[in-house]
Amino acid sequence: MEIIIFGTNYTLKQSFRAIIMWEQALHKPFAPSNTYEMLVYFYCCIVGNYPDIDLPFDAFMAWIDEHPHLVSDFAQWVARSNSNDIFNDNKVITDEKKRTDNR
Repeated sequence: MEIIIFGTNYTLKQSFRAIIMWEQALHKPFAPSNTYEMLVYFYCCIVGNYPDIDLPFDAFMAWIDEHPHLVSDFAQWVARSNSNDIFNDNKVITDEKKRTDNR
């Protein structure tokens, strides 16, 4: 997912770093279930992939207030990404499938 925050382009990706940041911030296992938790994950996906970004959470929320449609876009992107099982290494799956198919 591509976004522009205060004039700078960012490519979002889901990562274990973002998930760990979310869990540390909310003190519970990763399972966003409401708007606040999804917003925290959105923020973690940005900050987790761009650790040098100067974007306090309050500034992020101000930006979201100006671009509320992006919350829905982000939630849809997460749902699509999860349905594609983003954390599986396709090469490993392909190699395992080849081994299984060659038996």
